[in-house]
Amino acid sequence: VAFYANAPTGAAIVLVALAAYCATALARVLARRVRPVTP
Repeated sequence: VAFYANAPTGAAIVLVALAAYCATALARVLARRVRPVTP
């Protein structure tokens, strides 16, 4: 029962983590485009 009760919270955590990952990846791509010299 507790698992189903925590399901929405778990889904929210996954969505937030995925959003943070996408934001980080996008930031890295933009950083590479702005500063191509930095590896």
